[in-house]
Amino acid sequence: AQVVVTPPVFASPRGAPAVVTATVLDVAGLAVPAVQVRFVVAGVNNQKSTVVTDDQGRATFSYVGTVSGLDRITAFLDKNGNDVLDVGEPFGLAMQTFLAPEPASVTFARPIIAACTL
Repeated sequence: AQVVVTPPVFASPRGAPAVVTATVLDVAGLAVPAVQVRFVVAGVNNQKSTVVTDDQGRATFSYVGTVSGLDRITAFLDKNGNDVLDVGEPFGLAMQTFLAPEPASVTFARPIIAACTL
């Protein structure tokens, strides 16, 4: 089997949902329905979830990043059910960056005076 994760690289504002889809295909390239895909987020917003593929072999996972920074999302078929990606288990990867919002304005408590000598 093969696990293809889309989109492979993406970014969104902190606090917004990140959505990835893992498509499970057999050796002939046909969709594999009704299998469990384990999603593991490692980085600044660690999370885990399991989603069952639909009739078209797709499992969609969504989470909200509450911390700005980079997350690596691994989707895999956990053949032995130990919640760990083991050698020989099909997997796919995606990278998600959560961006910090820009400040609306900057206010200084007192004026800044700069001196310059020529």
